[in-house]
Amino acid sequence: MKKRLGDVTFQKLWNQAHFVGMINWTMLPHLSAIWKRLLSDYMPPKPTTRKLMFFDLADPAKRLDADLHAALKIIGEFQQHNDVILGLNESESQHVAKVLRLKKTPNNPKGAASLAAAIREKLELHTVVIHPIQYAAGADAQGETFVNGPYTAKPKISTGAGDHFNAGFVIGRLLGLGVAHSLQLAVAASGFYVRHAVSPNREQLVRFLQTL
Repeated sequence: MKKRLGDVTFQKLWNQAHFVGMINWTMLPHLSAIWKRLLSDYMPPKPTTRKLMFFDLADPAKRLDADLHAALKIIGEFQQHNDVILGLNESESQHVAKVLRLKKTPNNPKGAASLAAAIREKLELHTVVIHPIQYAAGADAQGETFVNGPYTAKPKISTGAGDHFNAGFVIGRLLGLGVAHSLQLAVAASGFYVRHAVSPNREQLVRFLQTL
């Protein structure tokens, strides 16, 4: 990317971005090294605005626990100059909890919210979100919360549901919504997608939210 864009252009794009998404750590074996380069080369000493950064590990059980632990530490370093969101599905949250040696929490909405808060505190991140199939939970400095999801027993599609959840949550945060409302937007985006096998536009998402 630096070769194609040039260092000055890349630096400008990075500095101007309001949001950066970092996804699929599991299947990109050198992503941790790229993160380190971003931290060393592109983190201004005094940024004028804090950008929102979203990290999705994508099934870290396929990687060594030591690699995951190191990656989580690097993610935490981005928090110094940015507002970092770590998004996890249910199995990912349990694996991260194990690697961080956190206490087990009940397998229910309140337990997921407590786990999100514990992971956030351990890594010192801005926000942690956990999204099982039937509900979703999250935590930031204002506290922890959960919402029930629009679960359907017969989805038209399930692959990509987590990506739509993440997109909905990030949009909520970019719009200035709190965790609870962002979670509601996230489960609606995912819920619409699994029912119709297409991504909702704004009007469709509004109408779907009104039915919940």
